[in-house]
Amino acid sequence: MTTCSSGNCDCFIDKFKCPCSCKKNYGDEDLRRIWRVGISADYYPFEDVDENGQFIGFDIDLISEIARRLNFKIEFVDMSFDSLISALSIGYIDVVCSGITETEERSQIVDFTMPYFSSYQVLLYRDIDPIDSFGSLTQLDNRIVGVQKDTTQQDLMEEIRDNPNKIEFPTDMAIHKEESINDLVTLLKNQSNVSAYTTNEATVIVGPVSAISMIDYVARHFEESGVLSSTSSAFLDSEESCSIAIAKGNPLLKHLMIILNDLINSGYVDNLRDIWGLD
Repeated sequence: MTTCSSGNCDCFIDKFKCPCSCKKNYGDEDLRRIWRVGISADYYPFEDVDENGQFIGFDIDLISEIARRLNFKIEFVDMSFDSLISALSIGYIDVVCSGITETEERSQIVDFTMPYFSSYQVLLYRDIDPIDSFGSLTQLDNRIVGVQKDTTQQDLMEEIRDNPNKIEFPTDMAIHKEESINDLVTLLKNQSNVSAYTTNEATVIVGPVSAISMIDYVARHFEESGVLSSTSSAFLDSEESCSIAIAKGNPLLKHLMIILNDLINSGYVDNLRDIWGLD
C-alpha cells in the first residue's frame, strides 16, 4: 500500500495518480476519469430502468459503490448483452457489470474478478403448458426453448440439445435466440411463431416458444400467478456465478479485486442481496 503525499489518505493505487485531493502522480494513467460501465438493462433485479429512466438494480448499486471507493465517476452504457464483451475488448467501455459469468471462451478475451454472486438456471414456462420440475429433460422434445444471445443459458441449452449421448435423458428440442430477455417473454406470452434451430443448427423449424432459459432470480421477476411459472433449480441442475469483467491486462483489475473482496467480506454484498430480494 502506498500512502499519498498529503498524509490524509491511504492510497492503494500504487502506480497511478492518487484519486484524492493530494493529486500525487503515480504514473501516466489518470484514475479521476469517468468509467464507462457496460450493462444490458433488461435483467431485473440486476439491471433495469425505472419509470424515471434511471438505471437501477443490484449490479448498478455494486459497481457504483466500487467506483465511489476508488473515487471514479460512472457513465452507464446500455447495450444488448451479446455486444458487451466485444465492446469491452475494443475499449468502447471500461468495465462490464451485468450479471456476466466467466467462461473459458470469454476469459480468453477479457479478464474477470472473483465471483460475487451465484444462481441457478431454470426454465420459465406458461402455466397452461407446464414443465414438471421433477420430470426429465424429455419434456422438451419437439418444443422450442428461447435463449438470450451469447449467454450461458444459450450454451447450456445447446449442450443439452447437441450432445444426447452425454445426458441421461436426451431431448430433441429446438432453440430460438433473441437479444432481449423481455422480447423472449413477450413471445412466450403471445405464442407468436418464431424460427428455431434443431440439433447442431441443422434444421429450421417454425412454432411458438414453449419455455425460456434464464437464471432463477430473473425468472421470479417474470412469474405471474396463473400465467407464468419457472422450474426448480434442480431441473437443469446448473449453477453459475457472476463476476465483473475488465479489458485484458488492465492493471485496474487488482484494485477492483481488493474493493470487491472487502465488500463481500464486510457483508455489503449480502445487504445488497436483501435490498434487491436476492435471498
